[in-house]
Amino acid sequence: TTHSLVPWPCHNSGKYPLNTRVLMLPVSRVKNRSIAARARPFRTSQKGNPVDLGSIFLAELVGTAVLILLGCGVVANVVLKGTKGNGGGWLLLNFGWGFAVFIGVLSAAASGGHLNPAVTLGLAANNLVNGEPIDGGEIGLRILAQLIGAILGAVVTWLAYKLHFDDEPDPASK
Repeated sequence: TTHSLVPWPCHNSGKYPLNTRVLMLPVSRVKNRSIAARARPFRTSQKGNPVDLGSIFLAELVGTAVLILLGCGVVANVVLKGTKGNGGGWLLLNFGWGFAVFIGVLSAAASGGHLNPAVTLGLAANNLVNGEPIDGGEIGLRILAQLIGAILGAVVTWLAYKLHFDDEPDPASK
């Protein structure tokens, strides 16, 4: 009979880091099936460690919130009167947004750092075209976390610059 094989810590097969020992055991020999199911997680981090949906949600939420907070914060700082960066110009905006994207992706590295529903949907479409499985629940969870994170980042930016927004005479700058 053919059995599906499950990685089991024992010896190194070259697929895992050198300090990890793995033995392939038939699933029928594993007494607890939940251990067999956890042995090959569908979601893995960049280092190959399993990542649960809660970690993905939190990483996407924090990463997107940081991205919007820093990115919109630099725009508010350059555009609003009375701020120290007023009139800083396009170079300050570019460096600010570049830094915002870098820190946002770094904050969400545990989940892959999508930070944008377009990236999430694009990667899902790529997996679909290549015949790889996609998880609709994970896609929806990522997009929900990104939307909530963007709203939180925008609200915190607005609160940080509220007095400057109130004093701004030009309604187009608000």
